[in-house]
Amino acid sequence: MKRHHLVTGLAAAGVLALALTGCTGPDPEPTPSPSASGEAEAPETYTDIVDTPGDEDGMTGARSDLDMPTCVLEDGAWSVGGTVTNPTEETVSYRIFMSLLDEDGATVALQQINVDGVEGGAEAEWSGTIPVEQENLQCIPRVERRAA
Repeated sequence: MKRHHLVTGLAAAGVLALALTGCTGPDPEPTPSPSASGEAEAPETYTDIVDTPGDEDGMTGARSDLDMPTCVLEDGAWSVGGTVTNPTEETVSYRIFMSLLDEDGATVALQQINVDGVEGGAEAEWSGTIPVEQENLQCIPRVERRAA
């Protein structure tokens, strides 16, 4: 009889632990830490985009068209660049959305770079400068292609 109560008690504790875990909800948004003046400081971010990624009909994901040999912090800004190669037979335009992510995966910067009128089978250079001084960031591109 004693063993039955122990097993039942352990099972009930496990069910309660699972139920409580499901009720905690999503993690709260990070709160900026107070500065020496007592005011909260928001993390520095930079955004320079005209279009929302994926907002236009006829856009195709084209990450494989992109070559990005340059992603370096120099002289207080990130330099990014490379080439896009149009694998189609028609003239296309590209939108490259370059994100800079910190070690926690948070977006520190987002910049749009347009490359217009790349003829079928041709290669075109692209580049950008992102005015962020933070070190140890990772460049993550999103590439979209559409008929020109």
